[in-house]
Amino acid sequence: MSSRDTEPLLSRGSVIAGLATLSVPFLLCAIIAVVTSVNIPFQDDFDSIGVFVEHFAGLGTPSAKIAWILTAQHVQYKLIFLQTIVSLQYLLTGHTNYRVLQLLGDLSMPAVVLLLWLIFSRSGRPVSQRIWLFTPVPFIILALRYSESVNWAMSGLQNMAVIPFAIATLYFATRNSRRSFLVTIVFLILTICASGNGFFLSAVLLYLLVSERLLRHAAVAAGITLIMAAIYAIQYHVYNVREPVSIAASMRSIALYPFAFLGNASDSLLLAVPLGLALTVGFVFLTAHGWRRVCPASFGAALFCFVTAGGVTAVRYPYGPSGALYGHYVMYSVLLIALEYIAVVRLFVPPSVSLRSREGVALAAAAVLSVVFCLVADAQGYRNLHARKRELIAHLILWERHPDRLVLVPDEVRFTPEPDWVPLRTVFQNILQREIAKGLYQPPYAAGDPLPIRPHSSATIGIEDEAPPARGTGSVNTPDPI
Repeated sequence: MSSRDTEPLLSRGSVIAGLATLSVPFLLCAIIAVVTSVNIPFQDDFDSIGVFVEHFAGLGTPSAKIAWILTAQHVQYKLIFLQTIVSLQYLLTGHTNYRVLQLLGDLSMPAVVLLLWLIFSRSGRPVSQRIWLFTPVPFIILALRYSESVNWAMSGLQNMAVIPFAIATLYFATRNSRRSFLVTIVFLILTICASGNGFFLSAVLLYLLVSERLLRHAAVAAGITLIMAAIYAIQYHVYNVREPVSIAASMRSIALYPFAFLGNASDSLLLAVPLGLALTVGFVFLTAHGWRRVCPASFGAALFCFVTAGGVTAVRYPYGPSGALYGHYVMYSVLLIALEYIAVVRLFVPPSVSLRSREGVALAAAAVLSVVFCLVADAQGYRNLHARKRELIAHLILWERHPDRLVLVPDEVRFTPEPDWVPLRTVFQNILQREIAKGLYQPPYAAGDPLPIRPHSSATIGIEDEAPPARGTGSVNTPDPI
């Protein structure tokens, strides 16, 4: 056997090359986010942020402002973390800058990668080997298959932010020290403040603490959860009543929805369901081989994905299995893939793995596949985000030129094209009018600015001699995120 066959997977001299490789997905993610961000509200930003800040600005006392942060509701959610951030921005600057909020939310997924690195580093492997074994993780997590949520202030500070807060909770909960447990409680509170999904994280945390016989810690976590639930319930009202769904359709959706949710790293339902099923089988297999014992933090994060899948299914199954493919759910799928990769490395890859070993070849293949996945997803994500930015700018300019026409909120493919959305688009337009009139929002473009594109929108017909969009180019309605 040659010395190359027994050579460690990577030597110390490869650290710089490894770090350079790991930096690629971070750089791509940052460049795409910055280049395609714009200080224009998008989708639920109008009412979740605009209406909130408008009311916040009119409150006179600090206690009234705090009460509004804790009790304001957007559809079925109490977005306390988002509301805190936008309140601080208003108090510091006197207005709302959606681009700043977008980029703050975009930091969530890079934060997930850094937290997974901390979890992975508990393996005790040499640093150089650890870096290269970790390579697929940032390429998987930062692949912009979830570009719908990028540069969307509300979604970034809710759907994306809840994930790093949840992982941080589990990371500190598994360090088994009093100081770490205090940090755990802080992140548990932040997780619940970010989204109602945080209550799913609480269930996972309680399971881990009880299974480790940390009953006092579990009692404290349960108490904090109850307090947060009580705050969440203040002035809470039920929202989103749906039409009845047949029993047959419901059963089919309930059976397929969780697998489509877990496998929606693929954008095809025919591929997402098998991928979700494979990840479920993988979770069971890895758990049976000691995943929770070897790496409890990554196991807990994976369990959080499954509990979330169950919770989303219970609420969203009437939309049908295809409803699980929306972009703001993709983060859970890519996270689960990365977590199961970490589990495989921790459980089955020996510290002395060599370049030519079976494990080394498999790891190299996983790295190549993750790079390809990231590059393809980033290319598509950039195209989507760049097109969205230009459409938002064009409609804002046209609206300022023709304020008497409904052209502010676009109705292209990625927006709300169906006629039944016109009342909501009108509401959004009125919200932004009030924001501008009160100085709460400063548009980054004026009526005299050139249009970046000629919009393909039925709302602009007769304004810029725009022909109506071709039939069949409308989008599927995006439900409110959970």
